[in-house]
Amino acid sequence: HCAAPAAQTAVPAETEPGVGTRLYIVGDGVRLRAGPSTSHEIVGLMNRGDPVTVLFGSGAWCALAVEADTVWVHANLVGSQAEAQSR
Repeated sequence: HCAAPAAQTAVPAETEPGVGTRLYIVGDGVRLRAGPSTSHEIVGLMNRGDPVTVLFGSGAWCALAVEADTVWVHANLVGSQAEAQSR
């Protein structure tokens, strides 16, 4: 949902969320990371339905504003409110 536009060639740009887009966590016990890979430190956890604000994407990872911090999650773990309720 928040990958960099170059990585989303099959998806029209107008469907990509912009800075400040509100999305929701779509899994339980989702690890928030200090950077865009699983090798980065886990800095927190969120659960299904928790709201987040997208800052930007980097490959398959989303940078999110959570409270006063920037944290990272895999793009598959964020989505619309309907996705959060249905997965």
